Parts: sequence; structure tokens; C-alpha cells
Amino acid sequence: MPRDEAIDLARFTALAAAGDLAQLRAEWAAHPLMQTRSPEAAALVAEILADYDARDLLAPSAMPGFPREVLASLMMPVLSMTGADDTPWRRACARAFAAIAPRARHLELPGAGHLANLDNPGAFNDALAGFSHTGVLS
Repeated sequence: MPRDEAIDLARFTALAAAGDLAQLRAEWAAHPLMQTRSPEAAALVAEILADYDARDLLAPSAMPGFPREVLASLMMPVLSMTGADDTPWRRACARAFAAIAPRARHLELPGAGHLANLDNPGAFNDALAGFSHTGVLS
């Protein structure tokens, strides 16, 4: 499945390097992954972005690889959770992860996008609590 919400890290890094945090914050706020489903969640995202200094973009890093055989060897319980309104690509990745890892479960939280913990905190917390106590979804 093609990725429908790619993050233009080169653009964001260039804005951070130029010190244009206002533009970076504005563009990041408009990105599909930052869209929320409630006024409360939107206020939290605005607060987080207002404090974002982009230091993560300026520090050298590399994306870790997770080969299929590594995921298939995970023996611990795994909860692969997304919001039901997250992007199709991210939901597909979460489903694929849960299908590969032997003790993984997939859950899509209703009424939630990518920031599921902000959009539907009750369901998010309930899912985590149930999973952390049992290793399975209740």
C-alpha cells in the first residue's frame, strides 16, 4: 500500500536549521497525522506544538529497521494500536505487524486518528490497562 501521509523530513529539517520554527510548526500542524477529532485534543496538540523546538530534527539519527523475521521472533505480548481514523497506511502497518508477531493483537480505537491517546483517551487507557494486566485485549 502506498504511504498516504509521508512526512517531509527534509523540509522540516531545513526549516529547523534555518530557525524558522513558526513555519515548521504551522506546516506540522496542517499535516494529516496531527489532525484531531475533538476541541480538547486540538488544544493539546496546539500546546505541544507551541513548545516544540525541533531538536530531534537537528540531531543525527537513523531509522531502525524491523525485518519480518525479527518481528516474527517476538515472544512477548504486543499491542499494535491505531485510531480507526488514522491514515490507511498506518492502519495497514499496524495490522501487518499484528499478523506477523506471534503474540500480537491489533486494535483500532473508534473516534480516534493518529493521536488516538488524545482523541479518545478513555478507550486508549482502557485498552492499555487491559492489555498490560493480561497481555491480551479484554
